[in-house]
Amino acid sequence: MTSLKKLIKETDWILLIFLFLITNQAIFIFKIIGLIFIYVVRPNFKFGFLKGRIPKFYLFIIILSFINLFIHISDYSKPYIAAFTVGNLFWLACFLSHHQLKLSVEKYGANALHSTLKTFTIINFIFCISQIGRIILITTHLNPYRNLDFPYGMSTGDNVFGFFMESSLYNMMICTMLAIYFLFKKDILFFFLATTSFVLVFSNLGTIIYLGVICCILLVYLFTSKQKKYAAQPVNKVARFFYNITPPFNYSLLIPLNFLFIILIYNAISKDNFDYTTGTIKSFLAKKNTSNALELQLSSSIDSDIQVSSLMKKYLQTNKKGNVFSNKQKKYAILSSSDQPQKDTGMIRAKEQITQYYINALKGKQLSFLETYLYLQSSPLAFLFGAGPTRFSSQLTQRMAGIDSSRFFKKYLPAYSSHLYDVKNYEQNCTKNTVFAQRLASGKDLYSNANWANSFYNQLLGEYGILGAILFIVFYIGYFVKRVKCWTYGFWISIMLLPFAVLSYMFEPLSVMLFYELLMALEIENNKAIV
Repeated sequence: MTSLKKLIKETDWILLIFLFLITNQAIFIFKIIGLIFIYVVRPNFKFGFLKGRIPKFYLFIIILSFINLFIHISDYSKPYIAAFTVGNLFWLACFLSHHQLKLSVEKYGANALHSTLKTFTIINFIFCISQIGRIILITTHLNPYRNLDFPYGMSTGDNVFGFFMESSLYNMMICTMLAIYFLFKKDILFFFLATTSFVLVFSNLGTIIYLGVICCILLVYLFTSKQKKYAAQPVNKVARFFYNITPPFNYSLLIPLNFLFIILIYNAISKDNFDYTTGTIKSFLAKKNTSNALELQLSSSIDSDIQVSSLMKKYLQTNKKGNVFSNKQKKYAILSSSDQPQKDTGMIRAKEQITQYYINALKGKQLSFLETYLYLQSSPLAFLFGAGPTRFSSQLTQRMAGIDSSRFFKKYLPAYSSHLYDVKNYEQNCTKNTVFAQRLASGKDLYSNANWANSFYNQLLGEYGILGAILFIVFYIGYFVKRVKCWTYGFWISIMLLPFAVLSYMFEPLSVMLFYELLMALEIENNKAIV
């Protein structure tokens, strides 16, 4: 009871309320209310931008988008100006949120923030259990993960949103980061609470990524524990780095126990997910000679699997200017993006039919990366600047186009979709929309994350080009790498975010990256004397 009272007293409740509002994925207006709330309660505008207190990436990416608007996009219609403004306001919201996270750490210290994260973990766990309880009541099955049809059964975890009220994927990502944080902080109870919360989501790929990371942590621990130079007084910078990223006490049993704990939950609660996950691992390990798999798949599909009509053959031979494609371009021509709508309805139908095949053969995620690659090749300006905010692949692009939109977007903002992301005109050259619509219509058959185009890498390269990628590497990743001397758990959660960024858009939801930045701010605060 004393510990609980202490936890309640030390928790930064203002920050916790702010996080609940701004990370809420169900009600968009809560994000706006959250930002207003925190700046009214803690009115501080000393950003320290020039002093390097906050990553410069957020403001530089906004500047890049304005440059792109003037020299490349040149679309000044009211719908696009609204979409452009919303896209940049989200980057500004990221900047303002980061300032408040830093402010909370600086003002209340690492201990208060540690208590806040513990309180969050308890609340999130309660949310997860209550959401499962609600599903039990709906389905009248004590274990809704077994022997039920979609959207329950092995997909039940998709409805375990936790603290975030929608999108179980963000619940999984944040809880895996917190699990590693508590591992390094020696809070074993909260380590297992965070683990349980993300396992209940049964995000199979997310679980594989997490297990891979903790196995690497164990290997580093076993390696450094046998090397004298990695002891309490490391003899060089490399030794110091490995010493820092090694867990602070004996984990030779705890990590295998955590591994076994996850396997037992999978096997006991959702055997279908267990079989799916082990099957995925076996399939990955069994692959051979896959370096040219995508090109071979595309080539064989055109040459043999599809009954290509004369119209399709004609389309594959010539582009809109009548130029003949190279052999390699022929394979990809049907997938390439264009800024201009296709006026020939026959060609559109041909593109729809052949693109439909590629959706089924390659899945949405793989196909979306190919589309991004092809778009960057389409022109020097596209390569440098990308398509611009909300014009290619992002959560806001979907919402502005009327797909997955909240009432706020539909009621107050004009609909906008570029020719690169056009649903209404059936431009299937950018098949993200087709995949999205088919996934919603098909139920479990296309419900895997592999069939979503959602990926931060698609957004960054597709909408901001190579210049946007450089800004991200130098002014966001570089901001944290500059403080690498103080990294402990920060190294591992940073590594984990790299594959997580393949799965979804990371910044626009205002959730995953906020927790990442809060955890990294704690690293910096705890070790600022050596940075």
